[in-house]
Amino acid sequence: MAKLLGTQAGVPRIAEEPSVPPPRRTLGLRAKLAVLALLAVASLGVYLGVSPSRTTDAQRISYLESIVKCPNCISVSTKDANSASAFALRTFITQMVHQGASNSQIIDQLLATYGPSVLLVPPSSSGGMALAGAGIVLVLGIPLGGTLYYRRRAKKPVPEPEDGATSNAGGEPLGSVAARAPGRVRAAIARASLAQKLVGTAGVLLILSGAGLLAYGLLSKSSASLSPGEIDTRLSAAEQLAAVGSDTQALQLFSSVLAADPRQPEALAWNGWLLAQAGRKDRSGALLAAGVSQMRQSVTIQPAYLYGRLFYAIFLYEDGHDASGAVQQFRAFLALSPPKSLIDQVKPTIDSAYAAAKLPPPL
Repeated sequence: MAKLLGTQAGVPRIAEEPSVPPPRRTLGLRAKLAVLALLAVASLGVYLGVSPSRTTDAQRISYLESIVKCPNCISVSTKDANSASAFALRTFITQMVHQGASNSQIIDQLLATYGPSVLLVPPSSSGGMALAGAGIVLVLGIPLGGTLYYRRRAKKPVPEPEDGATSNAGGEPLGSVAARAPGRVRAAIARASLAQKLVGTAGVLLILSGAGLLAYGLLSKSSASLSPGEIDTRLSAAEQLAAVGSDTQALQLFSSVLAADPRQPEALAWNGWLLAQAGRKDRSGALLAAGVSQMRQSVTIQPAYLYGRLFYAIFLYEDGHDASGAVQQFRAFLALSPPKSLIDQVKPTIDSAYAAAKLPPPL
């Protein structure tokens, strides 16, 4: 018995093998590519949804200004000319774009006023559609092509690995060792094929492009804002410039105010008046229409603004040939108790409008 026990006691105990943790499940290559493509599309979608207007509007404005000819120049674009008429057209294009008008609508209005000679190049030569098409091909074509490529590769038979390649000396699967080894990202990149690297690089570039466009759009939006003090300073300077006949500089300041606050009544009244004057000089129905629209907005937004009533009344009488409408605006203007010096300047026009409406003069 003791011998037997001794024999049993002398039997060496079998060492227990250490437990091997199961390998972590990782996303397959196709799943990673799909996630990468979704992130790329999402980044562009966020930019287009949050702040699409600044970059797109700036590109459209620059393109339209480059193809529209300066009315008083020979073969010089509105973008490169420095005349008051050219700046009035630039203001008209900018404000029409910000109001949501399409390129074709803006060009149609200019063609109706100036004829085909107003365009330096045909409208069909725009590169905007080509750029947009290239962007769609990149966003949709690269992920789709990569998916189709790897689906074809997945259908090919995979050769069985040799026995020595499936485990290491300790019996642990090589896959789990590689998963835990340092530098697995570099190793995966090194094992990737050329097509995999191209698709991955394209996805990363799309993500970075979307993030950059989003940041640029947000910065552009914030840069257009002006404080109330800055708006008042620009309005005062612009009105003084307009009073001495510096219409181009005045339009620049009024336009900057409207870019920050499209409903600013003083800027609408003065900017509309200057646009209407440029339209009358160049016989441009598009500029006249833009000017009267802004003057009408000014009266609607701020009925008690003196110059808004006066400018709109003069336009209705002299350009709109609407004596009755002009009389209504002149009455509202006089009810605001304007200074005598201003009344003396416009009294002949007021009397003429009342006479055309078969009414006695108010003064």
